[in-house]
Amino acid sequence: MSYQWLEWDKFSIMYLEAFHMRGRLKSQRDYLIENLKKLKLIVDNLHKDFTDGKQWMEASLDNKIRYKEERFTEMYYIIPWYLNINPQHKDEINYDMMLNYFQKDTTSSQLQYKWSRYFGLVSDQEDQLISQNSTFTRTGFRKCLGMHTILKRMSLNSFTDEDSQYARTISYSNEDRYNPKVLQDLRIKLGYTNVLIRRRKKTNWEKLLSHANPIWADVVSKYDNYLLVADASENYIIRMSKIMYELFEYLNEEKKDDFTSFTISDFRKLTIRFKQGGEKEIGTSYHLSKLSTLRKFFEWGVGALPSFFPIHLNFPEEEWASLFKKASKEYINSEGFALSSEEIAKKMVEGIYKYVPENESEELCRWFWIIVASSPPRFSFVLNLESKQALKPLPNQPEAFGLYSHDEDKAGNKYGQFPILDPIGYEAITELQKRADLLQLKPIWSKKYKREFIHLFQFNQPPWILSDSAVRRFLEKMKLVVLNEDELSERISAHGYRTFLLTHIAMKTGSLEAVRVAAGHKNEEMTRLYLKSRVSRNALLHRVLSKYEQGEVSGKFYVKLLQFLTSEDPPVEAMMNALSTEMGLDEFLLKYGKRVEMGFCLSQESCDNWYKCWGCQNFLMRREEIQDAIVVLVKQIINMRSIIKCSTNYTSNNSIAAGQMRTISLIIKRLTELGLTEVKIDEMVLEAIENITKKEAI
Repeated sequence: MSYQWLEWDKFSIMYLEAFHMRGRLKSQRDYLIENLKKLKLIVDNLHKDFTDGKQWMEASLDNKIRYKEERFTEMYYIIPWYLNINPQHKDEINYDMMLNYFQKDTTSSQLQYKWSRYFGLVSDQEDQLISQNSTFTRTGFRKCLGMHTILKRMSLNSFTDEDSQYARTISYSNEDRYNPKVLQDLRIKLGYTNVLIRRRKKTNWEKLLSHANPIWADVVSKYDNYLLVADASENYIIRMSKIMYELFEYLNEEKKDDFTSFTISDFRKLTIRFKQGGEKEIGTSYHLSKLSTLRKFFEWGVGALPSFFPIHLNFPEEEWASLFKKASKEYINSEGFALSSEEIAKKMVEGIYKYVPENESEELCRWFWIIVASSPPRFSFVLNLESKQALKPLPNQPEAFGLYSHDEDKAGNKYGQFPILDPIGYEAITELQKRADLLQLKPIWSKKYKREFIHLFQFNQPPWILSDSAVRRFLEKMKLVVLNEDELSERISAHGYRTFLLTHIAMKTGSLEAVRVAAGHKNEEMTRLYLKSRVSRNALLHRVLSKYEQGEVSGKFYVKLLQFLTSEDPPVEAMMNALSTEMGLDEFLLKYGKRVEMGFCLSQESCDNWYKCWGCQNFLMRREEIQDAIVVLVKQIINMRSIIKCSTNYTSNNSIAAGQMRTISLIIKRLTELGLTEVKIDEMVLEAIENITKKEAI
């Protein structure tokens, strides 16, 4: 077969079969004769101007003459001709040109779709499903689907996921109606694939790379290449794109073409600008990270593009250093991620549990938050659970259940199991599993885990998988439904419930290892961060540790507290159990401590340390005991002077003298831990000695 034109007789039969039902041919005789006349006139003119199809194919798009008779165009004829010659000449066809040609049809006719149906590229079964769904019955969708199948000369059932992505190229003005996601949704419904395609949004980088100012776009392009070579993380690139957006906005506002005239004043303005953070003021740590990223961009630019950046960088170092100190202080005193109120945490769960969902999406969101409030895994872990594998007995406690997945979580743990601490969590999982069986859900490909399975939070129609944004919107709605106006400022999140539950485990077990396992952490350092919440600090243990860090208490009892915090075994002593309660420190010392010269002995057995408390792990002293400690220190110094004065052959190697020096050093160490400088200690010691001397003189 060559590029020869379709014979008129063959084409006219094809047209009648494709566009008119056979049962109506007689009743529409006059109408059809008129249509065929118009089409014959178009075909004759086409053949007159182009002796064969090859000549037409080789003509440029502008030279492809348009033939039109009322509602008919030459495209009625070109499509079946193209489909006939395609198999033989598929490697020679200019597909971009043909796509542009097909896209020139701006009518709302079903021309392409009807020819696609005639040639079997869209089957009767496929057409039936398309006709039953409002998303697919829209003119734009069927027109583009017809165009897509005709251009590729490929049946819909043989499309691949890559072909679905090509829908973006096909769609031209109908992108909302025909795009990769909509086409893929149809293919999923038809059972041809289980891979989801999300609606693609233009990234900040793409917007910046196509910036109206070509010089700015070039700067972005060069920095983009630099980040790729430097193997920058995806999160860093996203953060940098936001900062560059703000930078270019600033240039616009200041009417600057580049950064060459940037001074310390500009960096100060940007410092204030970055603090605003869009809708609400951002935290100091995030503010500081933005400034750090800004600095790296300018340091790169000075070397790479001196014509666009200043010769010398003059950052407001003192202001940024002050911000660093503020961020460090905020971090030390932060409440972590846990909810500040146990009552509000429970109130939200009760409200969500009692809530009657308005639709299927809310039903899934409701179960999601019930699971989150019952078990401590991360947000994404719960959202991506496999239905059949989600619930398993805990390895060391078969009568109890946990959330299970054999896929890696954020920390890289595989086969992780997280304990379910409340029966409603178990109820939520089992109800979702029953739902999946009832709806006979089909497996969907997980881009995150690179395999297909039935998701716990899955629909049987688009969007197929519950989105994280839908889950968060539902929580915001529930806050308005459940909480009072004065409670709405409470920061509630999946992260907050995770920390709340981990804190609960810490208080109940007293074991950092138990918390680490429940959290899925690889090391204890991360676990300690989670326990930096207000709720966990209500436990005496964390409040005492905090007092040590802030220089309010001293003594080697700190070592015992750390041993308790990191122990795998539950506490045995009543005193150590009390550290997991909200008991006050004064009450604790009164109940379990023995007052000694400069603090408290917390040994629960008979003491064999001969009152050498300052080096003992059972010793604790508060700032209130500083004056007592100075008195003890003066006594030790006087004793030391006596040893030196009365000794005939004094040496520091003498065991009694060495012991006395060690005692003095330990007392001084305890005092410095309470925030006293050596100069201040010297002053207090001299003042105490003067007072003793005066008393002796009297």
